[in-house]
Order: sequence, then structure tokens, then C-alpha cells
Amino acid sequence: MTTRAAVWSPLAGAPGMRVAVPVGAISIETPVRRVAGQAFDPKELAAISGFARERGIGLHLDGARLLLEAAYTGIAPAATAALFDTVYVSLWKYLNAANGAILAGPRHMLDGLYHQRRMFGGSLPRAWPDAAVALYYLDGFGDRFGRAVEVAKALFAALRDHKLVLIDCTGLATNVTPLRVSGGGAASLSEKLVDRGIVIRAASKVSASGAEFALHTNETILCRPVEKTIDAFTAALDAL
Repeated sequence: MTTRAAVWSPLAGAPGMRVAVPVGAISIETPVRRVAGQAFDPKELAAISGFARERGIGLHLDGARLLLEAAYTGIAPAATAALFDTVYVSLWKYLNAANGAILAGPRHMLDGLYHQRRMFGGSLPRAWPDAAVALYYLDGFGDRFGRAVEVAKALFAALRDHKLVLIDCTGLATNVTPLRVSGGGAASLSEKLVDRGIVIRAASKVSASGAEFALHTNETILCRPVEKTIDAFTAALDAL
């Protein structure tokens, strides 16, 4: 994950550099997809933002999944967005639109961007179904996802009691939870869960001693009582 040291080093330039190479913008993603959905450290985020603003460097937030992060950090999306000049939020990642995104920022920066959008085939008259679906699911999203997080915590607490399971979470983790299952047949857990009405991604790593999975928390965990979800996982694990 990017930290202040990683950001400041290129700004200082190479030793003996004779020509200044000013940095125009810094782009930061949070949650960070390539680091198992971890949130960017809030203190580092604030420090980088202050550093950039002092030097007139633009700041862009890749916040595709920003709305769900708040359920884990307790920091409102608006508070995170306030550290940046422009913010990108996806409409299909957890807001259920077929596609689409929102780019927000000062009017003077965004007014002319319709040229770039049209260059790549974008057209607002055709985007209204995506906006309508996203607006429908946006209403109450924070409360619903907060409940989903609490249900997931109850599920993970129960799974930790199973002899085959190891769950590994960091302090900055959001909705991606690593699950390690022991045993030669561990990779078949996803198939055994499908038989019980639960879909998880296939194992990301498989070895003779077990398999690793990434459990992604989303609102569908609210579709059944958590006790039934726990029972389904327990039965699937016992069947390995």
C-alpha cells in the first residue's frame, strides 16, 4: 500500500537531478483492491493530502468501493472525499447498476470532460437506467451494509471455532476476509456451499495441506438468518 515515504521519495527526485520534474497529481485508491480490499490508513491519507495541498499538487480518489469502507472505519465517505480534489465512485460495485460511475469535483474542473466521455462512447442520455438503479440502492446503503458487517462478524466468530478454519483479518481490512481451510479436500468447500445455497469464490490457492479463499461480504448475507448461514458453513466444512 502507498505510504507517505513512497509518495515523497519521487517528489524529492533522484540524487543529483538537475532538472525539476513537478508532480501534477497524486491518485490514491481506497479500499485497495490489490491488497485484499484493505482501507488506506486514514492518518497517512490525511498526511498525504496536507502535503499535496501545501505544494499545489492535485489529488484524485479512486473510491470505487468508498461507500462500503465507512462501515469498517467509521469515517463518513464525505469526510474521506473532502481530502481530495476529484473523486470516482462506481455505480455497479455494491450499488447494483449494470455499469457506470460518478466523477465528482469542482465544476471548473469537470465542465469540459464531456469531450473525453464522448471520445470513448459515453452518453448521458443512455446512462439513466444505471443512475436509477444506483439511486434506488444508495438510499439506506450505509445502514444496510453496516448490518451486513455485523452479521459477517458473527459468521466469522462461529467459523473460528471450527477445527479446519483459520480466518486472518488486519486492522485495515474491509469486506474481503481471507479464509484458510485445512485438509486435502478443502478446495471443494465452494462446491459444498453451493449445494446449501451459498456462493463464494473458488479457492485462490490450493495445496496438499488445504486451500485459501477470499470471502467477500455484501448485502446478500442479510437474505437469511445468520444462524442458518453458520449451519450451512459448518455442514459444508464437516463434509470435506
